[in-house]
Amino acid sequence: MVTFKALKLSRFNMKNASKILSILLICSLIFSGCNQTQEIEIVQGVSKAIAEYRTQSISNIEYDLKFIIPDSIHREINAEMDIQFELKTLKQPLILDFSAPPDYMKNVVTNEKKIFEIINGHVVIPRSSLKKGKNQIHLSFRAGETSLNRNKEFLYTLFVPDRASTAFPCFDQPNMKATYTLEIEMPDSWTAISNAAEKETKNKDGRTTMQFAQTEKLSTYLFSFVVGKFDKITRNIEGREMTMLHREPDSNLVARNVDQIFELHAKALNWLEEYTQIKYPFQKFDFVAIPFFQYGGMEHAGAIQYRANSLFLEENATQNQKLGRAGLISHETSHMWFGDYVTMKWFDDVWLKEVFAGFMSDKIVGPSFPEINHDLKFLLGHYPASYEVDRSLGANPIGQQLNNMKDAGTLYGGIIYNKAPIVMRHLEELMGEEKLQFGLQEYLKTFAYSDATWDQLIQILNKYTEMDLEAWSNIWIKEAGMPAIKTFFNNDLKEEKTIKISQHDPFELNRIWPQYLGVELFFEDDDKSSLFNLNFDKAEIELPVLQQPRMIMPNGKGLAYGYFELDEGSKVYLLKHINVFKDPLKRGIAWLTLWENMLNDNLDKRELFELQLSSLSKETDPLLVGKILSQTSTIFWQFFNSNEREKFGIKTEILLWNLINETKDTGLKKKLL
Repeated sequence: MVTFKALKLSRFNMKNASKILSILLICSLIFSGCNQTQEIEIVQGVSKAIAEYRTQSISNIEYDLKFIIPDSIHREINAEMDIQFELKTLKQPLILDFSAPPDYMKNVVTNEKKIFEIINGHVVIPRSSLKKGKNQIHLSFRAGETSLNRNKEFLYTLFVPDRASTAFPCFDQPNMKATYTLEIEMPDSWTAISNAAEKETKNKDGRTTMQFAQTEKLSTYLFSFVVGKFDKITRNIEGREMTMLHREPDSNLVARNVDQIFELHAKALNWLEEYTQIKYPFQKFDFVAIPFFQYGGMEHAGAIQYRANSLFLEENATQNQKLGRAGLISHETSHMWFGDYVTMKWFDDVWLKEVFAGFMSDKIVGPSFPEINHDLKFLLGHYPASYEVDRSLGANPIGQQLNNMKDAGTLYGGIIYNKAPIVMRHLEELMGEEKLQFGLQEYLKTFAYSDATWDQLIQILNKYTEMDLEAWSNIWIKEAGMPAIKTFFNNDLKEEKTIKISQHDPFELNRIWPQYLGVELFFEDDDKSSLFNLNFDKAEIELPVLQQPRMIMPNGKGLAYGYFELDEGSKVYLLKHINVFKDPLKRGIAWLTLWENMLNDNLDKRELFELQLSSLSKETDPLLVGKILSQTSTIFWQFFNSNEREKFGIKTEILLWNLINETKDTGLKKKLL
């Protein structure tokens, strides 16, 4: 029997014991949590969590692949693969990406153990089957065909940006570079090409087996092979052997183009070796012309793929078509260094490889086409498309966030292909051509056969300039939008005469966009102007002048980027004198400036339309004629109401019809029509 006193004491002890047990339990949970790693969520695609863990824990990856290509397009493609890699930790199961139907996976043997699961497009191997250090996995599977572009007589892979895992199990992220050894069994009338050199070919029982050497380290999206009925042409230019596969049935068309195609590749390779001071970084250089290829080209290391009609031009090809082919070849060849040799860590930096390929391409091909106004072509080709995005509420920065590789395709767009090249020209203007070249050479040598981020490149380039490139990068690369820049003449009697130039943020975020302005002032004499190159990195700057100019053009060199608001005097002058400018580039700058002022309600649309109509019969540059016609069409159909279309319609039609009958240029006739 328990007394009251004893009962009270017992309750007191139990209460304290409960507190102590609670504290001990919490401590236990805390310490156990420190020692246990929460398992990564296995979602569709490659999340950043999966990607980062694999990057930290897996290294020295080697793929050994075999694909068996059947005679009939209706039969499945069977495949086998061995993967070797080193594992640093066993905190997580191994996650291989394979986004084919689950029943395509036939067998998985990991270190002689047959245990695996298929979860959300991944082959998941438990920790119990793994070991620290070297591991080996053997897989038998049916190849997924989403990115195996199968035709009756040929097949080609296209794995960019994250499509390798639709065909075979892999670590499908750009910073997990690996070597590839490939074997292809195919019909005996077929041939094949891949990233590495052909090692051995055997024929048996009406089938051909081709083995390729081991590649250099590549990202999964750059691994490639093409098989099928192709004609093969091999050339040796200055000791460099190159092979082209094609299916073009017109032998005359091939004969007319083949020499130029090989010479353009050789020229690009020589130029890039000289610029980078790095020899071509892969074991061989071949390319394939594919009918109806999805893109102009794709930079698979050592085995570039092209759309066939981008290479084989008709006899009456225009100079612009020839320039386009040269630019495409130089672009894809540049990727061998910028993208293949050094690759972005994650696809949010996909713009980086594209901007450098385009930047190098312009440098390579420009001197070979002196009759083309390359500055004007660049201005009209990039600025309007970039402005169209950057002036909108849905503007995106050049460098975007990517949380899962399955969404990588959404990053491509106007800003990557149009604003990024503009910004790269700004960077060269700020640093100087030679210093940028030295910085890029160091970047390539530092991250050879590896991967790097834009920020790592900026850290290297910072050593070659006194500018704060990180601050510059933060606004131009990591922020969306553009500045609005306004100029006016200050004639305060108490102060000296100045031109005041101010910039403000249209989104009212108080951002400043540092850049060089080529401010051009036009005075009383129409032929007299002065150009000032100003480093514009403040909200407002002043330019001393002796007299009031008739017009202030803040983007006189055509390099600066933003909305340039015209003052009333400059607007009146420009509307009157736009066709007086002898330099087509200046006329191009003027047309873009007037267009942006109209869109920002600083110029009446009817006034601009009248100027466009009157200029069509005076303009001689075909690029500018095309731009004026494009603007005219947009105003007429998108900005005019029905009454305005009725007012201007007959006048416009008569003018265009007369111009069609007057010109003998078939290309211009089509534009006018």
